[in-house]
Order: sequence, then C-alpha cells, then structure tokens
Amino acid sequence: MHLHPAAATPGTEWNGPDIGPGLLRAEQECLGLAMRDPEALNVVLGTLEASDYARPAHQIIHTALMELHPERPTDQAAVVGYLAQQVVPMGAGEPASLLSRVGGHMYIHDLVWKTSATPAQAGYYVHQVSDASTRRSIAERAVSLYRLASTPGVDLDELQREIDRAHERLRWRPGGGWGEPRPLTRQLPPLPVEILPGVMRRLVRAVAATTESPPDLAAFAALATLAASTRGAWQVQVGGGWTEQTCLYVAALSDSGTRKTAVVGLATAPLRALERDMAAENGGRSRREILTKRYAAAVDEAARALDEEERTRAEDEAEDLAAELHSLEFQVLADDVTPEALASRMERQGGPLATIVDEGGLLGTVAGRYSANVPNVDLILKAYNGSYTRVDRASKPSVIIPRPILTIGLIVQPDVINEAAKVRAFTQRGLLARFLFALPPSTVGTRAGGAPPMDPEVEAEWAAVVGKIFAAGLEITGRGEVGTIRLDHAAATAFEAWRNLGGHESRMHPELGDLADIQSWASKLPGALVRLAALFALAERPGDDRPLITGVEMQAALDLAPYLVEHAREVLIGTYAERAERLEAVLGFIRRFLREGGSAGKGRSDSGNRTSRDTSELSDIFTVKEAYRALDGRSWVTRTSDVEEIVEHLADLGYVRPLPPEPPRRGRPPSPRYQAHPRLVTAAMRETG
Repeated sequence: MHLHPAAATPGTEWNGPDIGPGLLRAEQECLGLAMRDPEALNVVLGTLEASDYARPAHQIIHTALMELHPERPTDQAAVVGYLAQQVVPMGAGEPASLLSRVGGHMYIHDLVWKTSATPAQAGYYVHQVSDASTRRSIAERAVSLYRLASTPGVDLDELQREIDRAHERLRWRPGGGWGEPRPLTRQLPPLPVEILPGVMRRLVRAVAATTESPPDLAAFAALATLAASTRGAWQVQVGGGWTEQTCLYVAALSDSGTRKTAVVGLATAPLRALERDMAAENGGRSRREILTKRYAAAVDEAARALDEEERTRAEDEAEDLAAELHSLEFQVLADDVTPEALASRMERQGGPLATIVDEGGLLGTVAGRYSANVPNVDLILKAYNGSYTRVDRASKPSVIIPRPILTIGLIVQPDVINEAAKVRAFTQRGLLARFLFALPPSTVGTRAGGAPPMDPEVEAEWAAVVGKIFAAGLEITGRGEVGTIRLDHAAATAFEAWRNLGGHESRMHPELGDLADIQSWASKLPGALVRLAALFALAERPGDDRPLITGVEMQAALDLAPYLVEHAREVLIGTYAERAERLEAVLGFIRRFLREGGSAGKGRSDSGNRTSRDTSELSDIFTVKEAYRALDGRSWVTRTSDVEEIVEHLADLGYVRPLPPEPPRRGRPPSPRYQAHPRLVTAAMRETG
C-alpha cells in the first residue's frame, strides 16, 4: 500500500483496511522512532510483531527492521537499501521492489523526520498499536466463532475448544514482551593480560606469539608453574584463622591443534631444568639403585637377626638408608599417575608435588580407570588445602602425609572436563569447584604463520624468577618450617570490600544472587583469588624474605574475578560442547516445524494438544512431546525430560517462551507448550516463500 501520495505509482497500490488518523500516527511514530533511536527500536521490536500493524506497508517496514537488527544498521538509509533490494512479482506486470510498495524512499524519510515524538514516547505509541491489534483480533475471532457456531453438525466440545484457544491467544498475544534472543554460545570475556605481573605478562605474550595460541593457555600454564615452584613452602595468612595455600587447580580448555603441548613446554621449562639439576646433584639413578639394594639388605638382615643387638643395628641402618633414599627422591612434576602412586610420591617428597600436562590422564585415573570405576578423590581434595592425609593400603604400610600440597595444571581439550563432570564424586564432593577455568576461542584457522621465535630475554627472565622462588622455598622447607605471606592494609581493605555483603557474598544468595547456580565454585573463589595475589607477589619480588601481598597484587587478582566467573559458569553449567550441539538440534526442529507450518503435529492427537487446530494462528506453538518425537533416536534423547531441559534453556535465551498449560483432560496430562520467537517465524516464512 502506498501511504505517501507523491510516491504512488499507478497499478501498484495495495488497498489495506481503513484506520483512524490516531492509529495511523501511532504506527508511523513507532517506525520512525525505531529507525531514529536504538532504545526506541528495542521497545518496538521487543513488543510488536509485523502483524500488529493495520497497514500492510507498515508490516513490511517492521519486518525489514527485524531482518536488519541486530547484525546491520537500522537507520533510514539501511531500511531504504534493504527494501529496494527485495523484489516481489506483480501478476502479469513487471516485478516491483518492496520499497515502491511502501511508498518509496520519501515515505521512509517522512516517517523518520516528520515527527514530533521523542524516544521516551515510544512505549506510549507501541501501546496504542498493540491495543488496536488486540481489538482487531477480538473482532476477527468473534466472526470466526460465529461462523463455526452457525455451521450445522459442529460438535459443542469442539466449539468450546476453539473458544478456549481464542481466549488464550488474546491473553498471550505473539508480540507481547519479546526481547532479543541471545546467542547460543555467549561471548566470553577475554583474558585481561595487561593486569598480570610484569614477568608473567611478558611471558604470556611471548608464548602466545610464538605458538600462535590464545594467551589464556600460557597464562594458566604459567600460574600452575608459579604455584608448583613454591612447593608448599608458604601459606597465606588472610585474617583470623583463615589461611590459604599457594597451590592451584587450573584448567584451560582448548580443542585439538591449538599447540597446547608447546605452551606447556615453554611455561614449565624452568621446573623441568630444576628437576634435572637436583637429580644430578643427588647422584643420579645409579646412586638411588645402590641405596635401594642396601636398604633392602638391611631390612632383610633386621628381619632375620636373632641377636637383639644385631637386629637393632640393622634397623638403625635401614632407617638411615631410607632417609637418604627419600632425600634423593626429588620430583617436582608428575604426569599420568594413579592415586596410589601419587600418594607414595608425595610422601617421598615430604608433601609437595605438581602435575602440569596437556592431557587429562590424572582425572581419568582418579575417576577409577584402573580401579573398577571407583573414584579415589580423597588425597586430591585434601592436597588443595594441605590437610593431613593417611592412606591405608592392604598388605602394605600406610602412607602418611602430614601436609600434602598438590598443584594441578590442565591445558587440555574440553572433553576432559566434560567427562569429569559426569563423575558424581567430582561434582558432589567439590573437586571441580576447586578449579579455575579458561575457555578461550580457538586460533585455528586464523593463524597467519611466520610466528616469531621465543624471546630469549623473556625466557631467561622467567627461568630466573621461577628459580628464585624455588630456591627460597627449598631453604624454608629445609629448616622444617612453613613461611607466611600476609596482606598489607591496602590489600586487606580491597579484598574485604570485594568479598563482604554487598559484594561477592551477596552474589551467592540462593534466591537473589547471580552466582547461586555455581554457588559451590563461587564460595571457593575468594580463597583462589588470595592464592593468585600471593603468586603475583612472589613473581614480582621472588627474593623477598618476608613476602607481602600489596594492594596492587590484590587488585590484579580481583580484576581477574569477572573473567574467572564467566568462564567457570560457561564450563560448569554453560552451553559449550554437548550443550551447544543439543541447543542447535532443538532449534533446528523448531525451524523445520515453522517451515512446515506446524505440520509435524497436525492431524494427530497429543493428549488433546493438536487436534482441529487453526493452523494459520497456532503454527508457531509446539509441544515438548513433538520435539521429543522429532529428535528421538539421538544418543542424548532417552526421555522427554532430556528435550524439555534444552527447550527450557532456549526459553532462557529468548528463542521460545512457555505458554500456560491446557485444561486437563482424560488420559495423560498435556505436554508443555512453547511459542517460537517472531524472528524464527519471520525467517521460516521467508524460507518458504
């Protein structure tokens, strides 16, 4: 329909319904404000559908705005350009563009600029258009019901069902309250590399550049390396009786081909070198083998001795040899070990050990890979806090570790954590809640090649810092002591302000907090941030006799909190990997359903849900049972609740919304119903021509 007389072209007019000048102005103001102001655009598109406009030309313009938003501009020029490109047939005549059908570019211009309304008035005009649309719907349904009631032979129950549906549609109009659907996979915040301590920041940038990998991988590998280098020599005195260790459990997740092995190798190189140097200093493998044989001989002699004096001498010799053996058994890093072997190695080390790997073997073995699928997480849980551990083993002496300290650095594929999340002991006992997570975007497919070699100065600087922390820790533990790291006044003040009510604590409120869904993980975040701040302080001043966390280091750790929260939320309950695949599958069903006009459910009874439908009105409403039937056969679909969970997630993201349940009838209760977003409906209409 041409609404601008000057732009009218004979033979192309659409004759729409006559409407009053007040409604005409309201429709024009809605569209003009939407093209002029982003906030008004959100109000208009979030509340109205194209079908809410009485004038067909306005329906076309509204549809154009929905097609353009949010990927492209929605101003006057963008709308004119879009409509000019869309061509529709004109019977026997030449095809015409949609721009000519709405009155040409002059009409679009007048909508935008010949208005006295302000963006704040958008809601007022939207209400007028919505109210008029509802009144038209009432009139149309009244006529439809009158015709149905006048048709001979119509069952009264069928008439009542149509009355119920008409009443429901008036209460749940398609356009009311829709917002913008959010992406299936959220854009996670990038790692704020600039807030890291100087030496660590330089290492992360250098490793990321030379491996062409996300900086998150290098940062997490470097954090694990710093934690491992402390070897439990310090603990952080937060306040009162609250102490934290300097070990970390971190997991940076990245798909295959992102050069995780190279990243881990560069970050942990100083630790590997220190381990080799210590082994050589202690006499190497031959020395250990000789002492092992002498120890076995002394034990055998003590067991066979009949004379008490000889037995005592042999026992003393065995104890001395055992102590010397333990002093030689120096190990910083372990790879894929069983929990039993891990306990033995930690006992020989006096407590500390670390594993920083690009494979997830440790979690697999802890989950019970070699023990009939019986998880053994006790040691790993206790080693996070340095809690006394005793491991009793059949037919072998008990392993006693007064203060186990373990660092875990996993730079692995997401599947490792996917599988770990299926182990109830990992989730229910809080193992995964102890991890800090990173889920960076992959660089595969975007790497230009010609990466620079590793900067030797940065490499040497990193090795020196790690070496100084390592040496200072050895000196402390050599005296049989545990050092203390404290917070200065600025650090303590900043931390308490972030943590207390009104801050992080309030965010964990079970009903009002935005972190209630990851409460177990969030409750451990304050302690993890203290550990990070301590490692930052050690990295900045590795030779300090009395390490102190300053306000700068604490603020750097606190600045990492938003990144850590969002990545943990995505890993623990988010949409990545399997969840994203399932969301796409259900969304694909909805798109097919809409393209077929709801035909997937026509003509078949679903506990009364889909018999005798007005398909022109209800084709955007589907049931969970229909989705289940369409997706049945997929490995993750075993019952309707599997599909319903994903549909509910789509509702949270804004792609669908639940409708009130239908009145109960005989038999099974009706399946839950959902309505598709108008954007999905519009896209389906366009695809079907």
